[in-house]
Amino acid sequence: MLFKIKNRKQKVASGLSLVDVIIATAFIAIVFTALAGAFLSAIELSAHQKARIGAVAISNQRMELIRNLPYDDVGTVSGIPGGNIPQNENISLNGINYTRRVLIQYVDDPKDGTGALDTNGLTADYKRVKIETSWTIKGNTRSNILISNIVPKGIETVAGGGTLIINVFDALGSPIPSADVSIINSITNPPISINTFTDINGRVTFPGSPSASSYEIIVTNSGYSTAQTYYADTANPNPNPGHLTVIAGDTTVSSFSI
Repeated sequence: MLFKIKNRKQKVASGLSLVDVIIATAFIAIVFTALAGAFLSAIELSAHQKARIGAVAISNQRMELIRNLPYDDVGTVSGIPGGNIPQNENISLNGINYTRRVLIQYVDDPKDGTGALDTNGLTADYKRVKIETSWTIKGNTRSNILISNIVPKGIETVAGGGTLIINVFDALGSPIPSADVSIINSITNPPISINTFTDINGRVTFPGSPSASSYEIIVTNSGYSTAQTYYADTANPNPNPGHLTVIAGDTTVSSFSI
């Protein structure tokens, strides 16, 4: 009888040991999973840090080239202002693929008034260069942004044209930041084809836009609809909205709801 009781105690003890083993194994698995995740995150972070160094070098290389150009040559292909600098480039450096975007815009300095209130009638006071170099690692996209103002040697630039302002709102009338805005005009010389994004106020501003009609505007954003202007033709002689016209010394403002 005593022998049988002792046997039962041994079986219970063995059962508890098995539970302990299972708990310990699960705990070790959790620890190793956490360590593996931390290790992979550290590797990805290191890869992004390496990529950022390359992105800074790529942005600086283009910015130095722009700073050494004559003021009148500072512009992008099909941009406002126009020039020979590509708006978009794909670059490979140290095994990493980058996309470099260059946006150059005239700036209407508020110090001498803006738009029609500009004291000297010139809204293109100087140029602002924005270079964004982005890269993607394991589906995670990051970017480096470099901004610089390019000021003419004289007190004021003689660039004419007018100011084009695009506002983008949602259905409730709230401004949409980072909305995609395309500005196209095939009758200007050189032709214009710009893809840019609204600022925090849902606005895109282009002082120094060439005086011309037929400015085609297309606005969209992820999760929103698309709005645009339309050509006037025999089938639609009075489009709403029609393409925009920019007049020298004046400001053209158009708002789009998406």
